[in-house]
Amino acid sequence: MSLRPAFTSSLVLLLLVACASDPLPAEDDPAASADTITIRGELSYLPRIALPPDAEAVVELRAGPAPSGDIFAQRQIALDGRQVPVPFTLEVDRADFQPGRVHVFQGALISSGQSGWISAPEVIDAAARSHDLGTIMLERDMAPPLAVRLKCGGREARVVHGGDQVVLEADGMRFTLRPVEAASGARYRRPGDARTEYWNRDGRATLRVQGEDWPECELLPDEPVLVARGNEPGWRLDLDAETLTLSWDYGASSLAATTPDAVRSDRVTSYGARVGERRLVIAIHDRLCADDMTGMPYPKQVIVSLDDRTLRGCGGEPQELLLGEWVIEDLDGRGIVDDSDVTVAFSEDGTLGGRGSCNSYGGSYMLTGEGLSVSQLHSTLMACAQSLMAQERRLFEILQQAYRFEIDDDGALILHAGDGRTVTARR
Repeated sequence: MSLRPAFTSSLVLLLLVACASDPLPAEDDPAASADTITIRGELSYLPRIALPPDAEAVVELRAGPAPSGDIFAQRQIALDGRQVPVPFTLEVDRADFQPGRVHVFQGALISSGQSGWISAPEVIDAAARSHDLGTIMLERDMAPPLAVRLKCGGREARVVHGGDQVVLEADGMRFTLRPVEAASGARYRRPGDARTEYWNRDGRATLRVQGEDWPECELLPDEPVLVARGNEPGWRLDLDAETLTLSWDYGASSLAATTPDAVRSDRVTSYGARVGERRLVIAIHDRLCADDMTGMPYPKQVIVSLDDRTLRGCGGEPQELLLGEWVIEDLDGRGIVDDSDVTVAFSEDGTLGGRGSCNSYGGSYMLTGEGLSVSQLHSTLMACAQSLMAQERRLFEILQQAYRFEIDDDGALILHAGDGRTVTARR
């Protein structure tokens, strides 16, 4: 469930922003407090893991849900070897807040341009004079390794990118490769062994395994059968048809194994394996699960038993729960106009649409590990009865401010807007 792209994409901009260190405006300075909103607190995390020497703190404010909202205030703080907790102050011009939009604060600790620890989004009230967020506990940003399959003539291999190395799996063997200089593309070679290398150039790749040159390779996405994760302690499971990888304690420990045969019973799929001296059991339940940090719903509940330790969390893709058409039965607790036709439908390609009461409409949506955002709403321009037009306006307003969704115990979809309003729909 990761926000790293939000911080990574804005890193270049952050490097151009001066690290403001002016003192907070005094509480008795009415001119300063009238024009600015002060956000203060400190960033920390629980595990005893030291930050690298080049670590920096980043705090930012967005108009709209993270990570898709527009950044309008941000600050970068060089730590110079300091460890958590990291105090911060962010002063924002009140005029920069956008009426009618949710405003979200987020903090992270980054190193070498990558987010290592990140906070859950925090909604900021634009009407308040200041916000003291206290100690914000960060979670390890455990981004999945990028894996691709290589189709090389009639042969196949697999490459998993992680940090400054790749792991090549070919002919039942596994090699760790590191980057070497290349005239173009990305080239990796086994240290001390030029007979094994992988070279990716513009989506085509060449592969040499123990001195044997394979036919030119086509890169294909390697999508896992299941990704599951949980909190306290942060853990992540990647499971595909061939390999399972488990990391826990916020990425401090990990293991990998060949995926064992699945045992399926009523709404439960189980895997059992012995990895070295460790006993691993995975149970995947086909029932609704909500992330206990963000509230994001997932289609599967996952329980991992590692020796005498039990890890609980959620798995699958939240999008699976959204797809298809929903009939809207309530807008902000006020019901809907009798016999009105109001729907919303979500598609796999990230588009949504439906009937708004009077007009047909469409738009785009995005899911992240923390929430949902809707953008680019448009509709036809028919005129209808005033009650239907007013209802349609309310629907569009709520959709444009949506920042999360849930599925209740009765299977109803509830979309939550930043201003507290909701849309309730059923299949």
